[in-house]
Amino acid sequence: MKKLEIEGLNNDAPTEGNKNEQEESIEFSSKLVDYLSLQAKAFKKSNERALTGDQLKKVYCHAAREGNNQGVDNLNLYALARVHMFLRLKSGEKMDVKTDSSKGTKATELKLEDAQKTIRLSNFIDISESWIPSQEDFDKAQKEMDENDLKHEYDSIEDLYLEYKPIEQEWD
Repeated sequence: MKKLEIEGLNNDAPTEGNKNEQEESIEFSSKLVDYLSLQAKAFKKSNERALTGDQLKKVYCHAAREGNNQGVDNLNLYALARVHMFLRLKSGEKMDVKTDSSKGTKATELKLEDAQKTIRLSNFIDISESWIPSQEDFDKAQKEMDENDLKHEYDSIEDLYLEYKPIEQEWD
């Protein structure tokens, strides 16, 4: 019995070209996790510092969300560039701080916040949030995308399968 034929049912296997978006996102997510794990292992080997693939995945996801909020066209490229920026800075390279010299602004005084406004420790502050990857980071990210088949466009990080989300069961 090679093929079970049922009237009105097409049971032909889908061809490679008929992958839907969900399957492509799953495949890309798997490749990306493998790539980030390899990057973490290479980093640990060359820098003798602890780093995990999960940490790089968090950097990637945070960058993709940030890029989405900023209206970045290619979230994947931006997030990979942020990963490379993170690796570069974690390896000990200094961050280049660029100031707008045309405005001639310099710090002239220190203002303390109003005592009634307090920040709770539960609020997470990402000091790298306003940092922009260098052109070198973007070039490296583009090269890695080409070499490792990591080209994939998506609208939101939630379209990918990178973060664990427990399934909430409905009980009757």
